[in-house]
Amino acid sequence: MLKKIFTIILALTTLVANAQEIDLISVSGKVLTDTKEPVSDAQIMVNDSVVSVSDASGTFSFRIHPASFYIRAVKDGYESERISVMNPTRAITDLLITMMRSNELNEVVVTASPHIETASKAIWYPSKQDQQYSTNGYQLVDNMNIPDIVSSNHNQSINVMSGQSVQCLINGIEAQPDEVATLSAKDIVRIEFQRTPGGKYVGKGGVMNFITRQYDYGGNVYVSADQGFAYQYGDYLGFANYKKGALTLSVTGSFKWNREHNLSSSNNIYNLNSGIMTQAISPINALLSSRNTYGRFKISHAKNNHSLNVSVELAANNAPTDSTSSLASYNGILEQQSISSRHSSSNALSPKLDVDYTLYINGNQYLNITGSASYGRNRYSGMFSETGFDDIVTESKEHNQSYTGGLAYYYYLKNNGALGVNINHTSKIYSDKYWGNYDSQQKLNTGYTSALIQWQQTLSPLNLFYYVSAGYSYTNTDINGKRDNYWNPVIYYGGNYAINHNQSISLNGNYLHTIFSPEYKNDLVLPSSFFQATVGNPDLGVLKSFQNYLTYNATFNKFRMSVSYDFMVYLDNITNKYYIKDNILYKTLINDGNFYSNRIIFSASYGLFNNSLRLSGHSIAEFFHLKGDEYDCKHNGIRGSLSLAYYTRGWSFKATYTTPYKTFSMSDPAYFKNKCQYGAVITWNHNNLQIEAGAENFANKYRSNSRYFDYGSWNMNTVDRFSSKGRNIYASVTYTLPYGKKTDSPDASYQSTINNAILKPF
Repeated sequence: MLKKIFTIILALTTLVANAQEIDLISVSGKVLTDTKEPVSDAQIMVNDSVVSVSDASGTFSFRIHPASFYIRAVKDGYESERISVMNPTRAITDLLITMMRSNELNEVVVTASPHIETASKAIWYPSKQDQQYSTNGYQLVDNMNIPDIVSSNHNQSINVMSGQSVQCLINGIEAQPDEVATLSAKDIVRIEFQRTPGGKYVGKGGVMNFITRQYDYGGNVYVSADQGFAYQYGDYLGFANYKKGALTLSVTGSFKWNREHNLSSSNNIYNLNSGIMTQAISPINALLSSRNTYGRFKISHAKNNHSLNVSVELAANNAPTDSTSSLASYNGILEQQSISSRHSSSNALSPKLDVDYTLYINGNQYLNITGSASYGRNRYSGMFSETGFDDIVTESKEHNQSYTGGLAYYYYLKNNGALGVNINHTSKIYSDKYWGNYDSQQKLNTGYTSALIQWQQTLSPLNLFYYVSAGYSYTNTDINGKRDNYWNPVIYYGGNYAINHNQSISLNGNYLHTIFSPEYKNDLVLPSSFFQATVGNPDLGVLKSFQNYLTYNATFNKFRMSVSYDFMVYLDNITNKYYIKDNILYKTLINDGNFYSNRIIFSASYGLFNNSLRLSGHSIAEFFHLKGDEYDCKHNGIRGSLSLAYYTRGWSFKATYTTPYKTFSMSDPAYFKNKCQYGAVITWNHNNLQIEAGAENFANKYRSNSRYFDYGSWNMNTVDRFSSKGRNIYASVTYTLPYGKKTDSPDASYQSTINNAILKPF
């Protein structure tokens, strides 16, 4: 029913748009400087309304009713002539608009629309106010109040409202989280966002390109400290770079620590072979502490026709303490009370080398070659003890290697089309050794290769962009000599239609196969208590995914809105299975049935009092169905959030609220009930200094969430209380020191995740 409604809405929108275009004539031309150089990204204005944007060659096109009009171009740092066109009766081609460079190059003055929808991308121009109250790219995107985008400075992430991640670029070069976190907001001239990314970024939720000012030489020093008090944590980041000519050197250092107290209580019913056993668990104490250290050196060389980036990284992740103590009461076939304790620790170290080379050939060909190599060393130690039972000890260590390579080649045609190929390969080697109550060794090799051919094209007269990418993926595993191979088709497709420069409709779709979790691709059996064990599954296969994501975006003066429909199905869904054998509850991963997801997402934002007061909110209605041999269950629910922000005289205040909601996880599987979340932040900005103080969920030390499900052999009912999601009072200080005349944006990034295939019992 939902799909029929959206099909009708889309059809009606298309009919209305087509009806409006019956009497239109085409206008095309170029924007050039007085020295005949093309001017890209200039806003083409007809009677003071934006109708188009010039591309890299200065070319523009649009359609208009046959009536007299005047036309000009607008771009920061340029002045344009104004051309009058009297009573046109047929198509106009080769219209030339001349622009001259202005002396005001260091000031961003937006004289046209701050938000433009085009066929291939949306273009957003930040205001002075947006930049004044932002220190970096994440804060700037958040302060711009874009309804279909979620940007988090604390998490260093940007996602579309459906939850898919957005790939960030800086001046067309791939950027990792800390590059955006150390990118000065005052240097960002505009943001380009592709809702339907083609090329090497197919499958992403979007591609966001930060365009910055260009200078001659120089660098940037960035220092930030984020300290939590109620929930204890620290996040410290330092970065410095220097650029001269085509060469850029940068150094990044990061240290994070935290101490969490997460308590779980539960009431469980187990259907064992000997009969029913009930278990009531009351938490006594819990502590999780972790320390993550990261360092990175990067050298870049970039000219007009090529760029080379080489980086060396070192990540060290340690969790010296992960312990819980609980009082357990048993009834049924076992009548007793006991105290159970779980203690574990882990540490990991990984150096990594990354290389990225891009070459532009003859102005119409693009070649990108990437490669990386990393080595990881992991160690895990765990012990479970319970009164009246033998201790369970698990020790393990691992050495792993990872190698990746990618090749992307695209040939751009004169019809605004591009034909290309993407080839990617990832190879991982894990060597694990287990000892304690269970001794074992395993060697796991995994490989993933994909080859895709893609066609993409922009149809400027129709304000339409589309792409199709198809090919095959090959997945192979080898565990202790047992080999499995999977050949699977892969397809991505999508398009974006700009109804006008304030409204657009976009569609992204895919059919692909995901890689399973490597830690379960084995035949190990690891006990986790006197009646529980975790089991590997060497026959675990891939999961097939089919998804379509349809979005309508619109801007009406200060009001912005986004409406989306997200349909997804997982075939051969990967989920947990629990079963009883010899009075032991075993947990493993299996492929079972299909998971169907339908979601309707609505987002809106509005600005008041010259945009000093900004309101935003979103709601998500979700309809899930997991249907398989093991489980057959449904979930329908709705959730929402509200945000209010006020800016005045260097100070800003922001408050957020998320409603309580119930949801469902198809991988556990389990139902989850989440309580509301709320927070308030006060920020003071002065030149390059920002001081922020905030409080989240300040009424409760712990945030309680419940999860429950009946697995047949186990009826689970658990309440988790998280200190990390409860009361949080924090303060952060950020300082940026630019020096010289810097040529490019700061180039700091880090990815401190370390490969790990160790199967852990708890």
